[in-house]
Amino acid sequence: MTNDIQLKKAEESAKDAFYAALAQASLTVGAIILVVSGIIRSTNVSLLNLTDVALIVGLGYGTKRKSRTCATILFFYQVLNIVFMGIAGTGLAMGILAVLFTLYYFKGMTGSFAYHRRRKEMKTSTQQGPSPYAKPEAANRNMTESGTGFASGEG
Repeated sequence: MTNDIQLKKAEESAKDAFYAALAQASLTVGAIILVVSGIIRSTNVSLLNLTDVALIVGLGYGTKRKSRTCATILFFYQVLNIVFMGIAGTGLAMGILAVLFTLYYFKGMTGSFAYHRRRKEMKTSTQQGPSPYAKPEAANRNMTESGTGFASGEG
């Protein structure tokens, strides 16, 4: 697999994590609206959850921009959310969604690390010039054909 393909897959993973963060934030905002309007009664949801929404969206955006720090914090923040959800005794559906989001955040985290690793590999490979394992005959042949080498009779 070439570095370009691996780079694109890493970028896609980071974008997927961002979209998962947007989905999680949307669900949280929906839950806040339902609780504040009085449609649903819950002690686990309040307006303070808007800070959770802002944090998730911000870290998700950082992950989309391939920030390894944001991606790592987002993943571990979600893991802590799952632990607290287990302590609070939330429902099975919410637990399944939380695990699904965690998988996307893990994918985004590994994608952001892979992206930077591939970029570094591509940068160092272009700075090094031709491979040390390249055949020297090809370089000599080009010099003789252009008339700048000793084999052309000049010199």
